[in-house]
Amino acid sequence: MTAHKIEFPEKVARTLGATEPQLVIGQKTTSLKIREWTSAEELQLGELADKFQNAHPWKTVEMVVSTMCAEIGGHVFWKFENDMYKPAMDYQNREMILQGMWMPDVFAAYLYTRLECYGADYDVEIKDPYDNNKPFKWVADVASINLNVPKDRTKLTYRFDLTRPIQRGGKTITHFIMGPVRWATTEIYARSNQLRFGIDICAAAIHAIPEISEAGFSVDTEFLAKLRVHKTDLDRMQEAVEQAAFGPEFIMEVESPRAKKTFPIPIDWKYGNFFKASSR
Repeated sequence: MTAHKIEFPEKVARTLGATEPQLVIGQKTTSLKIREWTSAEELQLGELADKFQNAHPWKTVEMVVSTMCAEIGGHVFWKFENDMYKPAMDYQNREMILQGMWMPDVFAAYLYTRLECYGADYDVEIKDPYDNNKPFKWVADVASINLNVPKDRTKLTYRFDLTRPIQRGGKTITHFIMGPVRWATTEIYARSNQLRFGIDICAAAIHAIPEISEAGFSVDTEFLAKLRVHKTDLDRMQEAVEQAAFGPEFIMEVESPRAKKTFPIPIDWKYGNFFKASSR
């Protein structure tokens, strides 16, 4: 069956350092205010790490954003009083708000925190594909990371037409309404594996199934499995999620010392590697 062309929401590309800190999509607003990272913030983050020992990498991102963002998306997490930041709400409320935020916004806040704290320089050791994979060190520019921002914050979803419509309860399901996922989805990713990751991300990206509910509802992996979506459509859905994604592109361009040609490398955004001062 012929696959229909997907009309994705329009995106505008900008670099992380092109503007003052702000969210990609936003909630109440796109506001983002980063605290100065001092020994006080280090202790607060360490106390969270004690509470969530052996946390998965996404949980660590959440802890950093919850601790270091004084204001995010119109929500005030920390108030500056008497020369110090004091919590405007407890961790559980900050966590609840972040869980409901868009994933690209939380990752953007995380990247801006890194940029504000350490500056743009980021030391990486990589292998040169133009020199027999010889290792070399490179100082990358965090400020040059690309952010894909919606052209219109009210237009985030798109129609995904199934090549194989589904019969369910006397109704024919022909398409899904899909869009960005919430940060809460990372809890699913943490429990996922290579073979079920695709269906997990597809389920999270479904915002509505019009033939079942005009108002839309949350679709989980088990419900999507019961619909018996064909494998070819699942693969197309996963590709669509990747193509439509807003937020940071975790890729940097580096230059081969020998060939003087640039090539892309993935960014290791995990806390232990990403949050380090440059030696330069």
